[in-house]
Amino acid sequence: MTQSHSPPMPLVVGTEGSKLKELGFNTDRIAAAIKESPFLRNIFAEKQAPAADRFGGDLANEGVSRATAERLERLAVHMKYPWPDIFGDPDANDDNDAIPAGYTYLAQLAAHDIVQNVGPLPSLEEPSGHLARNYRAAPLVLDTLYGGGPAAGCLPFGLEGMAPDQRWSLRLGHVAAEENVGPILDAQPPRDIGRARCPHLSDAARLPKKGVPDALLADPRNDDHLILSQLTALFHEFHNIVNGALQAMRRGGGEPLSDFANYRAFLEARKVVALVYRRIIRDDLLRRLLRPSVYEAYERARYPDDFLDKGVGSYVPVEFSHAAYRFGHVMVRFSYELNATFVPGGEEKAPIITILDRSSARRPNLVPVAAKWLVDWTRFFDDFGVKPNFSRRIRPYIGQGALAG
Repeated sequence: MTQSHSPPMPLVVGTEGSKLKELGFNTDRIAAAIKESPFLRNIFAEKQAPAADRFGGDLANEGVSRATAERLERLAVHMKYPWPDIFGDPDANDDNDAIPAGYTYLAQLAAHDIVQNVGPLPSLEEPSGHLARNYRAAPLVLDTLYGGGPAAGCLPFGLEGMAPDQRWSLRLGHVAAEENVGPILDAQPPRDIGRARCPHLSDAARLPKKGVPDALLADPRNDDHLILSQLTALFHEFHNIVNGALQAMRRGGGEPLSDFANYRAFLEARKVVALVYRRIIRDDLLRRLLRPSVYEAYERARYPDDFLDKGVGSYVPVEFSHAAYRFGHVMVRFSYELNATFVPGGEEKAPIITILDRSSARRPNLVPVAAKWLVDWTRFFDDFGVKPNFSRRIRPYIGQGALAG
């Protein structure tokens, strides 16, 4: 087949290739395989075969040699320690001024939207590979925000009328004036995700004395830490704005809409938000993360002719979701300037460990979020006239401490 583009640049070159050779990998064979295959990977299938809900194949039954496993183990150990600067840049500054810090967490939200799994992955020797399932049926349509919709799971959806089944908006929560002691600022616009504390459940006796232990989200992982929950709240608010505008347009100043008309407006709002989100992922996030030649190759590619996977039987490989895509952990900074007024204890920046703590699952006594912890997004994305927090440069090693999860 005649290709309309050149294949992506070889991936095993220079110092990286030398390191792989030291670890026992046949880099000539890897480079030849890359060069011989003009096809691109399609890890998001339009249709899925019955076995496509697995992350990857059953490695234990696919002839993975012990030697290969040992090399991978040595590579993993090596990546735990910072490598020498492979780009030959003597500058010790770790800032990546091409990727503001907000894209680190936009990529994390996208990861939750691609893969949903709560169980540990089996080892190579485990025959129970079928337990490593990806329950995300349709990647990148914001299932991580909407779940199965109001009828399937009501937690993230707010009540609209007297009937409990009228739910068209995504919940938001009001913030506290001060952490632990301040009143809730109900008169101000809600800026946190929805959170709850119910004294009528069987575990009520184990509730913390203060705080709210339950995040009202379709995907609890989006309350993993402060910045991600704030980004989730931003998307909730975006949905509510679009949904409100569509409802107003349908009413046209007339009578309230019927339940059917409201639900149709909700579906249209979800589609609009998902399309905007996909445009951001494709035109902004991927353009910043990928090598320009790789991004351009995908942009010029013809589907399905130029793809190795034609759509049926494709799945998200475990090597991507739980290995390659974890490069984002190296982008995480050790502290962030959240807003112009953040000065707890006289500090101008919030340490990453304190950001991780602000979660209903980890430290319910620290939420709802206090006003001084609200994220100012002009400090996480560019083009706002303010120097943002930058991500750290993407390097071939694993984040340490709180960044290694």
